[in-house]
Amino acid sequence: MAERLTIQITDREIRISDGDPSAPPAETRTLSATAAALAPLELAEAVLDAVKVTAAGPVCVTLVLPSSWCYVHRVSVPRRRPSRTTLAYALEEYLPVEIEQLTYDFLRCSNGAAIGVAIETERLSECLPTLADSSVTVERITLDVIHAARHSHADSGLLWCDTEHVALLAYDGGRITGLRVVRLAPDLDTEQWCERICSYLDCDVTPAERTPPSVAGCVGESRLTALAVRLNAAPSSEASVPATRSRVVQDFDLARNALAPASRAVDRLRAWRRVAVTSLVALLTLCGGLVVHQSQLKHQLRAIADWERGCFCELFPQQTVPAGVVLRLASERRRLEGLTLAGSATRTDQADALAMLRAVVAALPDDLRLDLQELRIEGRDVTVRGAARDHRQAERLTQAIDALELLQCPAPRTDRRREGGVRFFAHARFIEDADPSGRAKP
Repeated sequence: MAERLTIQITDREIRISDGDPSAPPAETRTLSATAAALAPLELAEAVLDAVKVTAAGPVCVTLVLPSSWCYVHRVSVPRRRPSRTTLAYALEEYLPVEIEQLTYDFLRCSNGAAIGVAIETERLSECLPTLADSSVTVERITLDVIHAARHSHADSGLLWCDTEHVALLAYDGGRITGLRVVRLAPDLDTEQWCERICSYLDCDVTPAERTPPSVAGCVGESRLTALAVRLNAAPSSEASVPATRSRVVQDFDLARNALAPASRAVDRLRAWRRVAVTSLVALLTLCGGLVVHQSQLKHQLRAIADWERGCFCELFPQQTVPAGVVLRLASERRRLEGLTLAGSATRTDQADALAMLRAVVAALPDDLRLDLQELRIEGRDVTVRGAARDHRQAERLTQAIDALELLQCPAPRTDRRREGGVRFFAHARFIEDADPSGRAKP
């Protein structure tokens, strides 16, 4: 079963915990730059490095983002129950970007008013798939001030402080009534930091929101104590004490639309995608090996062809090297074997080609007229190919050869030529028990 953790991204750190911001984090990773300045993939790698120290298997997390990453504004629509689309276009009037580039959520207040929170989708759209590919599933996305308020005992409000922003949350009876975020200049000392926050609270906050809040944050105990004294608010040590019951029951969840967690079907698709990528890499490796092997074989074939041409030039120095050297050499080999075939006293081994040629020629009728194109004696068989005036002439040839005791020649295969006459092909087979003298049958 997947372990559940909370990943809180602050302006300078990444904190991994079991969900309670008042408890010491299980892992804290200081960033090389501010979280807002990191590229999405760099942020994902930093989160994965922190998660690997805490959990070994699949993890389901709640992602807590800095409030300064979001656009926050209160909108009012003159309708009793306006739709999310209506609220989104009302929020767009206060934003520097188009609403289609944002992922947003709303908390409805009375009289058609709502508090809208929106984040640029591109900031997380590349980060979340990288986490999901490493078995880190983001189920919820919320803000730091609301996450802290859900574990605080403060009754009316909470001021969450970070190094480069503060967020003021007002609530009554568990329902959020106001949310404001102000960004601070980096590298302020404690006095300047407190002065900037107090100036903001004195000038920009309504009287209803100016109730001394509880102060909490991740800027160090000394800064929180100094700010609490200036505001006459509950010190951080008291504000961070976990409540027996959550004071805030409402929450924003930006894990929707393009940032929604992947379904099981998408998880299976990602698994198949990983298998497909692995198979593709294996296939490319195999293809690369086959290409290398093919190149080696071609090199060997070229070496063999060069050797064959060398042999031909050595054996036949006066002749031009033909295109098919190997076929010519094989033909010469058969010819030489036929010429040097040793005779034998046994009837089976006796196959004198010249005697057989004389017997075949002597058996032909004197009045037979043929266009003899090929007469081949291979071992003990005779093949005759040529042209004749008609089918009868071709049949007389085969009958004359068949009359020899050495050979058995069936009827020829013939076909008519377009220019007249017929082409024929005859094959005579040597008879093992025939009389080797070659005399014609009486």
